[in-house]
Amino acid sequence: FISRAEDAPNEIKSMKKFMHEIICRAGEGSPDWNMTPNGDFTSAPTGDAAKALNKLVEIIKTNREN
Repeated sequence: FISRAEDAPNEIKSMKKFMHEIICRAGEGSPDWNMTPNGDFTSAPTGDAAKALNKLVEIIKTNREN
């Protein structure tokens, strides 16, 4: 966890290289993802995880149309 947090400033600085930003406050272990420890979804993501996932789907759909 600490090494990921230490890399956050570099991730933020690199954001200007990309066309889209998706900020998700639901970390990998967040209950919002509705995932088991081995990565299987138990149900659809909720909360901030769902918002981030829906935004990603929207970006992909938009890029396919263009």
